[in-house]
Amino acid sequence: MMELTEKERLMLVKKKDQIRKLTSEILDTFEKVTNFDQMVEIKKKINHIISILYILGSYAKPKMNLKYYESSAKLIFYKLYLLERICRSKPNCDWKNAIRENIEEFCIDANAIQFEFTKSGIKIIPKIDFSIFKQTEERFS
Repeated sequence: MMELTEKERLMLVKKKDQIRKLTSEILDTFEKVTNFDQMVEIKKKINHIISILYILGSYAKPKMNLKYYESSAKLIFYKLYLLERICRSKPNCDWKNAIRENIEEFCIDANAIQFEFTKSGIKIIPKIDFSIFKQTEERFS
């Protein structure tokens, strides 16, 4: 097992900071969004965060399970798809409030990831709260 170099450690810290910046941009952009077409930028940033999490995960010992983050992103994308379809027939549809909580929780959870440097890589300490799925199930049941 090779120890991480100082350059790798610095890169991982920078990746964590990128997540912070992207989540801030997502939340700022979301407040300014007025239609579904503008959500494309938010989707791109969510995908970028997932990509960064995979990079962090590749250095993790044991390997990081990213299923929660992938599921959270897929849920946001799927809800946006459904809301767009519903709101076409209801012009005054309050779609932003229907998706706000999911986007905020995704950003909080992505930012909550912590890691410790070990001899063989990093140990990821994710903060995972599955309430996002419970609330969604309750709303649609």
